Amino acid sequence: MSKRARITRTNENFVNLQKDRLPGTPRPIKPVEDSIERTQEYYDFMKDLEEFHKNHGTPLQKEPVLGSKKLDLYRIYKMVIENGGCEKICLEKSWKKICEPFNFPATCTNSAYVMKNVYIKFLEAYEMEKHWGKRVPYGGLPSRNQTTPTPQVTHPNQSPASQYLTDMSTPPRRPIPTDNIQEPGTPGQTYNASTPVPSYSNYDPPRGHHNRILLALKSQLENEIEWAFEILVQLSSDETVNFHLDKIPGLVEVVLSFVSPLYKDVRKLTGIESGSILAIDNSKESDHLELMVNEYLSSPAKGDQLKRILQIFLVFRNVSLNDYNAKFMAGHKTLRKYLIEALLLPEIERLCELKHYCLEAVANISRNITLKNSQDELITTLPKLLYSKDSLIVLLAVNSMTNLASNEYNADHMREIDPATVQRLVQLLLIDDDDELILAVLDWFYQFTTYESSAYTIVQSAPGNFVRLLINFLRHGANDEDFLNDQRTSGEKNPYFIRGDFETYPEPYRTLEWLKLYYIESPFDGVLQTDIWYAYREQFMHSQSPMMPAAEVIKHVSQAFPLSRAVAIDTADGIQFTSENDLYSHVINDHVNNVCDFQYGCHWMGCHRFPFGSDNRLSVIAHIKTHFPVTPDEGDNSKKRKKSPKIKALSKYGKNNGIITHRTYVTSDINGDAIGVPLTASLILRNLSISRKNLHYFEAYEQELTDMLANCVGLSKHLAETLSNLKSV
Repeated sequence: MSKRARITRTNENFVNLQKDRLPGTPRPIKPVEDSIERTQEYYDFMKDLEEFHKNHGTPLQKEPVLGSKKLDLYRIYKMVIENGGCEKICLEKSWKKICEPFNFPATCTNSAYVMKNVYIKFLEAYEMEKHWGKRVPYGGLPSRNQTTPTPQVTHPNQSPASQYLTDMSTPPRRPIPTDNIQEPGTPGQTYNASTPVPSYSNYDPPRGHHNRILLALKSQLENEIEWAFEILVQLSSDETVNFHLDKIPGLVEVVLSFVSPLYKDVRKLTGIESGSILAIDNSKESDHLELMVNEYLSSPAKGDQLKRILQIFLVFRNVSLNDYNAKFMAGHKTLRKYLIEALLLPEIERLCELKHYCLEAVANISRNITLKNSQDELITTLPKLLYSKDSLIVLLAVNSMTNLASNEYNADHMREIDPATVQRLVQLLLIDDDDELILAVLDWFYQFTTYESSAYTIVQSAPGNFVRLLINFLRHGANDEDFLNDQRTSGEKNPYFIRGDFETYPEPYRTLEWLKLYYIESPFDGVLQTDIWYAYREQFMHSQSPMMPAAEVIKHVSQAFPLSRAVAIDTADGIQFTSENDLYSHVINDHVNNVCDFQYGCHWMGCHRFPFGSDNRLSVIAHIKTHFPVTPDEGDNSKKRKKSPKIKALSKYGKNNGIITHRTYVTSDINGDAIGVPLTASLILRNLSISRKNLHYFEAYEQELTDMLANCVGLSKHLAETLSNLKSV
């Protein structure tokens, strides 16, 4: 049995291939497709590109072929520029996106890699010089070392076996430019002195948009840097995004590197190296200084640099509104140094916006700043800004100083107060039409008067009568209502107008609503039941709904005010009086006489004006007058009293038997407590009254404060604390 001859398919293919390659027999080649759009722009571009390569001594293949298609270099160049340039596309590994419009055959699996090499060889240097404006040396850019074998371009007539072997080899990867790798401890390399390129370390940072921002800022490519700053501004201004600076390590340092050149140039321009605001003001005339700075910033490059710096500090200003970022920024020494240096810049119109951003950032982070000593840069810099002509700078400086003082760790370093600072702040309080500035200055005084030693220094250093000024602020924005006279003239007391507010309520709910609206409970005041009935009758006598009997109206008073109770006018002697006038005469003549060997006290309906007694008879009599509805006789200087004239209509808070002749309504919240300027002024008075050294400043105003305690709605609590700190304690 003979063996069968072994003729394999491979041998047959080899024989056939040899037959095809007989002399005179041409090899079949797929025709090359020409899809280049040969427009005038194309010819102009190719002419310029050819001249560029000729001047630099580099080769140029005008129509390279990939996948049996001629490549349009002009079209490729425009697509790369539109997508951010060669470096950006290499970082994002998006060369496949550049290949998609050309519709290469499926067998051309490495088209993206070949496309990148074609661009780097023929167009990258042209892009660097023509688009980015960076000089390219003769001979072109240094070659990029390949770390992987260069794959071959596959063709349709390539055998399946060779295609399979190619796919099984190491997949093509973008070669790492080893010439540009930054070695540890050595500065980053560049193509040449005038063509910087991004540097990379052997550390591979985490992926994501945060890493992309940092790499874009380090790329030194203008479009990349512009994109990064636009993203930072958007992230910092979006309240719904929790953007934290420390989540991108090295971001602050990279961003601040864009700021230092301008700072350095301005310091040289102004001749100020020490960074003193006063020195800046006195070194040159302000007009001449502004002219020099404007001339320096007149060039487009410097103008763009200033815009970039404004973007940077706008980002810092925005992120400082977040408490987390404020704490991080407060502990970043380099950032604090740059912020403070911006405050020292000359006050010029072109630089005002920069100072506003920096000062607002300082105001936001100063609450978290811990000072080292009393000579810290912030302590010495911020008071000088109080003399600025820019009201916003003054306001932000005051807020920054207040926030610094609010940090308990800074208390020991800020107790020494410069008298000049106090005098300047008192001057700012005299501005009438700036409530925001007044409130900010009062906040400063409140913060510093919490220390007893500082409270005494402030009163001594303040020009004029500081206590008198604060008392005036207790009535800031207040409305005074005459308790007796306004009831007859006020349009809101029109019975027809008021009746419309209660027509929808049936009895007894109408009476309850009326009582709650026109009366309040008071432990010191009272109102006669008959006066309540008279007021009710006058209010609803013209109403279509029938009125309730007098007994029912009085009965529902206890329902409207559960804590109120009927009180009879009697004395400890068991004597009853028919009028308040007789009771007042009894108290003055029998209880507060000229001869006494004991301490006076007031126990009127729970009054605690003199908890430890008082031996000052005149002061006690003045206090007793607040409990009686009496007025002196006209033309008579005697101590006789006559009954107040009968008033039919009630005030908004009840008739109170005429005990209080008027009320002062300050700005208050929904609970009736004072807010704003009056509240802060009352707290400062309370702090000042704690120091025994300041008591003589209050002697002339104790009676006025007592009257305001009774009349000023919303400030009673704080004024009572102030009075209790004075002579009565």
